[in-house]
Amino acid sequence: MDVQDHHKEFLRIVKKYSLDKRADKISVFLTAEHGKKSSSVKFSKKFGMTNKEAVIFLAFIDAGLRWKEGNLQNV
Repeated sequence: MDVQDHHKEFLRIVKKYSLDKRADKISVFLTAEHGKKSSSVKFSKKFGMTNKEAVIFLAFIDAGLRWKEGNLQNV
């Protein structure tokens, strides 16, 4: 999936599950493991979506973080 299609799917998932209103819970989920990998299965169960949607959602966040690490020094 190219970046534009991935972004469209990410936004579709955000809208479908009203994740924009749950950002605080998402951030807690992603940071509560203190460096351990988060599970898409756990995420999908917690936020009521399919595992496939969780993988797409989390992969888009991961891609953004990797881009930031590689392109934005000292931000």
